[in-house]
Amino acid sequence: MPSDYYAGLDNEFRNVKRHILSYERDGVRLQFYATNVLLYTHPRTSQDLTLIVCHGLAMNPAMYFPTLKYLNQLIVQSGSLLRLRSIWFVEHANHGDSAVLNEALLKEHFSDRFPLTYYGVGIVTLLDSGLLDPTDPNLIPIGHCGGSGGVIFAAKMLRDRGTPFRRIVLLEPTLFDLDIEENFKALEQRVRIANRKRPRVWPTVEDAMAYHRNRVPWKLWDPEVLELMSKTVFWPAPGGGVTQKTTYEQESACFEYKEPLETGQVLLGLVTNTPVHMALGERPDMWTEEMYASQRRIVAKMKPSLASFSVIPGAGHYVVQDNPKGSAQIIFNILQLEYGKRQPATSVQARL
Repeated sequence: MPSDYYAGLDNEFRNVKRHILSYERDGVRLQFYATNVLLYTHPRTSQDLTLIVCHGLAMNPAMYFPTLKYLNQLIVQSGSLLRLRSIWFVEHANHGDSAVLNEALLKEHFSDRFPLTYYGVGIVTLLDSGLLDPTDPNLIPIGHCGGSGGVIFAAKMLRDRGTPFRRIVLLEPTLFDLDIEENFKALEQRVRIANRKRPRVWPTVEDAMAYHRNRVPWKLWDPEVLELMSKTVFWPAPGGGVTQKTTYEQESACFEYKEPLETGQVLLGLVTNTPVHMALGERPDMWTEEMYASQRRIVAKMKPSLASFSVIPGAGHYVVQDNPKGSAQIIFNILQLEYGKRQPATSVQARL
């Protein structure tokens, strides 16, 4: 059964709808969840924003709620003309509740590799579904980590058919220059070996969380994010106890060198005609020094063409998990930079 991401959260979430969409690739039809949170139900205005949020590797949509809650608060309290009207969460088809939908197919067809381009296909599938208006000028994709790769691939698909995104926000994108291929291959193998050694089953969710709270990166995460993790990441294991919905095999299947190198080259071709806002964490805690050097080189190439570049304080690679308030502030700054219109504060409130 899918997680009820919205239960027990002080009734903050309203007008939530979950949709199961599907696409076919390599002869396999995969399903995924697209979840919509509608904050305002009035007729849409020219100042209403719609976000498409794409999560990182080993994450799920719930882990992004604190950042978006704080973002909405900043918008309301600032007196901006803007309103955060609607948020769409696109789940990668081999992660979380979507992985549960596709469990048998993933084991049969994608035990070793699950392409990051599929995340881009999922995003485009949502845009083609009729559930939202793909021509909306206030439609803003936000990608984090591997979700950034999904946004980049979706942007290429849309550009190639003449319906490009009008702007893009990337948080800690998995972004490297071509010079790092061998180093990335070595890291990929180390990750696969490490994943095979991790515990898979715990007696209870409390035991699972005790394990994670004492290890990086989870021990650095915001308490609110960890609470949502405890409610959404685990499900019953076949032999008793609990296990993760996103299997370690599928984490490893996504951690592959080829497409993170490809996303960098694709993005170099996008930034010259699409406003791209990029934010990185201030703490280098994910990649090797050689990989960070490669990241700095490719960012330097595209920096003159970026719409903005920011550093999120108090955060490493997992920016929205480490510092949801700081991440919200950066996204708010980006929205103000893009739109820049303000009005006196009003009594109109939206609850996220």
